[in-house]
Amino acid sequence: LTPLQLDKELNVKILILASSFSGLCQRVLRELLVAGHQVDQHYGMDPPRLREQISRFQPDLIVCPFLTHRIPDDVWQNNRCLIVHPGIE
Repeated sequence: LTPLQLDKELNVKILILASSFSGLCQRVLRELLVAGHQVDQHYGMDPPRLREQISRFQPDLIVCPFLTHRIPDDVWQNNRCLIVHPGIE
């Protein structure tokens, strides 16, 4: 199996959590959809709506390609989160 076929076999449920729909978010969304994953999106940081969305969608992974806000403690403590951070100089 190629990596793309393997990804399609896994069919991971992924929530994209970001402060805005940046170019990086657009690319991440496209790549995940092409790989065959189930994707939901949350832009901005509305904690009550985010919690409801997580409860409804039940993601296997939350990917955060662009954040300017903190993820609520209960969200990152109870869900696997991948935060992309460019680092500091």
